[in-house]
Amino acid sequence: MKIVYMSDLHQEFNGPIKGRFPKGDVLLLGGDITIATSLREPTTTLKYQQIQTSFRGLLEKCKNFSRVYYILGN
Repeated sequence: MKIVYMSDLHQEFNGPIKGRFPKGDVLLLGGDITIATSLREPTTTLKYQQIQTSFRGLLEKCKNFSRVYYILGN
């Protein structure tokens, strides 16, 4: 079993993940992935729309793992 670990992606500053995405069986997203409020409330500001788009891209990549664990916070 291969576990891929990612944390502190800070998509609110860095945008979507670029390049090759690691492959594995389990993905552990260990906090500070993006601003949580941008994921629950629709907003019209461009910055939050960019964050939502980045997060949706990450969710699409998560489909390649049999299990994904998302730990909120630090």
